[in-house]
Amino acid sequence: MEGAGFHWADYIVFIAMLAISLGIGLYHAWQGQSSTAEYLMGGRNLKMIPVALSLLVSFISAISILGTPAEMYAYGTQLSMYIFSNIIGGCYGAYIFVPLLYPLKLTSSFEYLEMRFKSSVPRIMAAVIYILMSIFSNAVGVFAPCTALIAVTGFPVWASMTICTVVGTTYTCLGGMKAVIWTDVFQAVIIFVGVIAVVIIGTVKVGGFAEVWKINQAWDRIEFFNFDPDPRTRTTFWNIVVMSGLMFLCISTSQMAVQRYCALPTMQAAKRSILLNVAGFFLMGLLTCTAGIVVFAYYAKLGCDPITSGKLDNPNQIMPYFVMDAMGYPGLPGLFVACLYSGSLSSLSSSLSAMAAITWEDGMKYKFYYLPESTKANITKALVAIYGGLSLAVAFLVSRMGGTFVQIAFSVIGTAYGPIAGMFILGALYPRAGAGGTVLGATIGLSLSMWMAMGSFTLGFQRDLPLKFPTHNCEDQCLRENMTNLFPANFTEPLCNSTKIEQYIPHTLQGVENLYAVSYWWYPTVGIACVLIIGILTSCIPGLRQSEYVKKKYLFPCMRSHAKVCQSSDFADESDEESDSEDAEKEYMMEKLSSL
Repeated sequence: MEGAGFHWADYIVFIAMLAISLGIGLYHAWQGQSSTAEYLMGGRNLKMIPVALSLLVSFISAISILGTPAEMYAYGTQLSMYIFSNIIGGCYGAYIFVPLLYPLKLTSSFEYLEMRFKSSVPRIMAAVIYILMSIFSNAVGVFAPCTALIAVTGFPVWASMTICTVVGTTYTCLGGMKAVIWTDVFQAVIIFVGVIAVVIIGTVKVGGFAEVWKINQAWDRIEFFNFDPDPRTRTTFWNIVVMSGLMFLCISTSQMAVQRYCALPTMQAAKRSILLNVAGFFLMGLLTCTAGIVVFAYYAKLGCDPITSGKLDNPNQIMPYFVMDAMGYPGLPGLFVACLYSGSLSSLSSSLSAMAAITWEDGMKYKFYYLPESTKANITKALVAIYGGLSLAVAFLVSRMGGTFVQIAFSVIGTAYGPIAGMFILGALYPRAGAGGTVLGATIGLSLSMWMAMGSFTLGFQRDLPLKFPTHNCEDQCLRENMTNLFPANFTEPLCNSTKIEQYIPHTLQGVENLYAVSYWWYPTVGIACVLIIGILTSCIPGLRQSEYVKKKYLFPCMRSHAKVCQSSDFADESDEESDSEDAEKEYMMEKLSSL
């Protein structure tokens, strides 16, 4: 795809966004962070609204801004149901996980697993899975805006990825959590303005939203209630509503979320930050989904889809292509690219801070507890820089992967979050579950979901193909090469004509190929189900059952009144001598240090 070139106004908007983001980091670096608590947690005295906005843009990256419209463009509106399921998942997270984790005063969310299971194995396993997943997710997020920059400027991908990573790593490394929070607030404004501009201008170009809706209906794009029970179907009501809600619930246990809401001064503020985050997710999801159908309506009206006509290399480029094709006003392409980079930078910085916190709290803290606080803070800064470099290296590998960004991101995140969330849910829900069965379940769940995801990407098997695209006004050409490159293993017959493509001929799935064809939305369910089933079954074996009484504060609030009933009679005389408000981190730290 050839770059159309930036106007000088576009360069000013884009460079200003990078400069302001970097300036916020330098300001907070000048303010200084004298300890790891200040650097990683902002002194646990952050403000609710900035934290809510930071949470929002931490999970809404360039992947969402590019990938969601691309998915809607190619597969229709069924995906949009996820914005409603997020409300359910977010409410559960606010009223179930926040009351569980906030009183423990955690820095790393995985501290909970060692406190609950009295074993460091679940904690270390979860931390390793999370770090590996975060590095890969960062790589996808770093690569995503490069498809836009090369589309509008022809700027090299390697240089684009390097700029994004260096800027994000620098302000995170220098400014710590406070810099991450306040750059996220600034970038949230840029993201909303950029996406709103695309939706409004695109709708006007098509002729109004009623016309957008009418065109999408004519091309069979409008669908919200596909109740197909087949798990191989890419997007259905079941896998979008149920699984997306479950995914949002899982996010409540993620380090990026826990690190933020545990830095607020009160539990009430922590709950409200999650609920405000849900409202933000709803609005941004509505905007990005609308952008997808607006862009499709625009090219359907022109009669030539840029993907099948060979103008684009992959579906993820449809949004930046549209920006240059229909929004070529000075400054607007720069605003859109700034929007994408803001999404990428916010997710990258949050993830780097989270990985540094996990590595220090779950691995290095107890080995280097004797060092001065200033030295500890410098170590965590070095960790941020190291993880930034690793994310950039993996980004070059990600640039060679196919599929939409939504599919790539949810496959990776779902594969990792499933087993991790399963350990949290099992530990807080079932007091008899022990560390051995939990780790075994997480291992099997991770292995199975990874096998399914890798098979899907490697072999390219999928049951559902993209919907038909408008090509009746395209120049005569053979579309077979373009389509087989975009969607490998799905086409066995030539598609060489200039008329509307009515149907595609899919690959016939056989045997284990059906497992590889399971929708990526089901991956987190596989991980959670394996942990719960195996963890509960192994709790029936005396040697694998929880060997110590589980204190009530480590269980969901709804389970605390049943704690003794659910546990072995060996603990009938045990009681919680500690109040739930006790500083659990201090208690646990003393126990850990005494064992060194």
